[in-house]
Amino acid sequence: MTHLKDNNMEWKELFDKVKVNIAELNKMNETYQRYERLLSGKLEEKDGDEPSVVADFVNTNNGIATIRNRSFRNKEREIINRKWDEVKNILKEIINKKQDNEKRQAYNKLSTFIKDNVVKKTEGEIADSIPHAATLRLAASVLPDYLCSIAAESDMNSLIDYLKSKGLIAKKKSDFKDAFSKSHFLLNTIKEEYEKLKPENAVKYGYRILVWRIREFFRGEDLTEIDRIIRFSKNVILTGAPGTGKTYLAKRLASFMVTGNDDFENLVDDDKLLLEKQSDFVQFHPSYDYTDFVEGLRPKQDTNSNTIVFQREDGIFKAFCQKAIEEINEAKNEKREPKPFVFIIDEINRGEISKIFGELFFAIDPGYRGEKGKVKTQYQSMEQSYPSSDPFKEYFYVPENVYIIGTMNDIDRNVESMDFAFRRRFAFYEITAESSQKMLTDLESTYKDITKRMKNLNAAIIDPKKGGLTEAYQLGGAYFKKIEDIKTIKNKKEDKYNKLWDIYLKGVLYEYFRGLPNDEIEKKIDLLKKAYDKDINETAAKVKETQVKETQVEKKINNPTVS
Repeated sequence: MTHLKDNNMEWKELFDKVKVNIAELNKMNETYQRYERLLSGKLEEKDGDEPSVVADFVNTNNGIATIRNRSFRNKEREIINRKWDEVKNILKEIINKKQDNEKRQAYNKLSTFIKDNVVKKTEGEIADSIPHAATLRLAASVLPDYLCSIAAESDMNSLIDYLKSKGLIAKKKSDFKDAFSKSHFLLNTIKEEYEKLKPENAVKYGYRILVWRIREFFRGEDLTEIDRIIRFSKNVILTGAPGTGKTYLAKRLASFMVTGNDDFENLVDDDKLLLEKQSDFVQFHPSYDYTDFVEGLRPKQDTNSNTIVFQREDGIFKAFCQKAIEEINEAKNEKREPKPFVFIIDEINRGEISKIFGELFFAIDPGYRGEKGKVKTQYQSMEQSYPSSDPFKEYFYVPENVYIIGTMNDIDRNVESMDFAFRRRFAFYEITAESSQKMLTDLESTYKDITKRMKNLNAAIIDPKKGGLTEAYQLGGAYFKKIEDIKTIKNKKEDKYNKLWDIYLKGVLYEYFRGLPNDEIEKKIDLLKKAYDKDINETAAKVKETQVKETQVEKKINNPTVS
């Protein structure tokens, strides 16, 4: 096939890393074979009050849907049920069409119907700008050997970017007309490559689960090592240069640990509730203290005497640990492993650590988790203020199933004040500016230019003759991703890259050099700006020069008398 590179060893490596389960493929194949025989009947069939095809995508355990597919929202299901006769006829068209372009036409018909009758009813006029996942779910349910089970086009884009970055495919996401084409390409490509390598394991259906496994693998690839570290150490701090996406990564890691899916912004409702229950988030700042984090006295109005009284109340971390204890008790009764509870502390170094944690330095130590690490808190003597059901009435300890993720910038001035006793209780994992570049892959039209500028600027920042700083001062992808916002800020005459420099980058760089003489600061900033523009301006000048020469040649051809 022309769209694939001859890269079988790399595909083999990918399949090996994903750990393809042949039994799983065969089981999925059997499920779809049964489904194929029932398919025409299922379009007529009802499962309770709704069509079976819709029910299949809501029930994620029956093999028709994916492991963690996004189910229909209640409003969507209600409208699809009401309009089922029309939906059914379009689905039959999709099944019966033989040519790719005919199937796409029928799919587009379904897409228009879903937008007009479902999405606009639930999301308003933004429907015109989004190929809604409901369309793909329904189409994929009747084309199990033609479309993959990834419902969100953004996930398909990410998977195509990933495969291209590994040299496994030549196509890029902009080469495809729509989500339908991307879905078919992914399923067909992975099926062909797998059957090239393992023809003895070929199955008609079942590759949809393989596409999903690869999607899960690459989304979690950057989490695998951190997940392994935190499972062992219980506490980890994500550290690195500014703008490298540490907070976003912490939220992804928490979601991955709790639900098995790192895409915390697009979880199904059940997983959203699970994540809300088993994770929490707090951001430290200079005013944050023990009272907020562990426990303390809070002013309350006494309704009987109409006076202000002080009552002991649990802080956010202690209340979180109580929920983790409840889970441990449930797990014991059900004879299973307790589920993980993940607590995120953003900007952990901005707080006064000793004042916030107090005696918890001992209790959070991975070697002293559970009751063997119990401590008396500062308010433990107020026994009557604790309810009888409180597991921490006499002592406090951090349960074994609690994991703490902190984030901090290396260059913050208060990093140096972090207690060594505190540091040794955490593993540190660095997120580099270079690794954060992948967050720019969605910037299709500006990706090449903005990544070049990012590389040039970061190289100049650590160049002894230019910035003279360390890698901790490089700028992460989040700064350069702001190029998306520039079009709403700049006027038509302004250059978007200069605008990005002026309002987002230059100020940070000035802050880096504060304390140096003004003329030296200006000199460094000028050198960094030239690096930021390097090659880009040269390329633009060469293009202009070529255009001038071509114009001159054209004039000579059209008017030979002109010298």
